[in-house]
Amino acid sequence: MAALFLEGQADVRSATAFEQRLHEHRATLLLKAEELANTAQSVMQLYADAQTRLKACRSASVRDDIQRQLGCLLYRGFWRVTPYRQLRELPRYLKAVLHRLEKAAQDPLRDLKQFKEIEPFLERYWTAVRAAHGRWVPEIDPFRWQLEELRVSLFAQQLKTPYPVSAKRMQEAWAQRAAEKPGR
Repeated sequence: MAALFLEGQADVRSATAFEQRLHEHRATLLLKAEELANTAQSVMQLYADAQTRLKACRSASVRDDIQRQLGCLLYRGFWRVTPYRQLRELPRYLKAVLHRLEKAAQDPLRDLKQFKEIEPFLERYWTAVRAAHGRWVPEIDPFRWQLEELRVSLFAQQLKTPYPVSAKRMQEAWAQRAAEKPGR
């Protein structure tokens, strides 16, 4: 829980520094803990709803993609390794999943067209992650979360994204990433 108020700040390398930071941010820590508890409740309910609706999904491609997405979002230990700011976004991502399931049932061809926009980025990214053999941590990678925002943009626009995202922007972000980090 203490990691909530350490995120994005200088490393704490001693018990004294930790105790000082804890004392300085105790009120914030309690507020964030309460917020995280509410988020956890929401995530678990939305996840259960998604699993129920997924069983009724007739499109194998939609079902397979959403199962992969859920597996990348919610897995054993995700609470521990996912940054706080991203944990707070999980309910929106799960609402987008539910919205996609609803819309895919009404117009499977539209869903397929939208998925084709994101599919190359998903394949390229997760292939690179696997090839890195544990040296690449998706949970702290901004591109990984841009993929989730692109899903929201494509499948549930009404939920809005915190910044503009599109296939073109994703292509530019991947090219920039490749230029900055050779071998990825």
